[in-house]
Amino acid sequence: MIILKNVCKKFGGKDVLNNISWSFKERMIHGIIGRNGAGKSTFIKCLVGIEKYEGLISIPENFDKRRIAYLPTEPFFFKRITGGYSGAC
Repeated sequence: MIILKNVCKKFGGKDVLNNISWSFKERMIHGIIGRNGAGKSTFIKCLVGIEKYEGLISIPENFDKRRIAYLPTEPFFFKRITGGYSGAC
């Protein structure tokens, strides 16, 4: 189970995440939805450790963070990555 307690994130003086407390149960799929600029991407970045934050995010040691995914509304492709064919099925 992933547990959040009073998670806060500010950019400058602006609150992006304000005292978020929640628990994500195991073996379930969860989705984060909201308007543009609501803090969804910032929340995910805090969850996986990319952004610093205040508060507590408790993730079990054996949890594989690669199981956390981000699906943007608009597709994005890195300029230097190309598709390829390995010949394997």
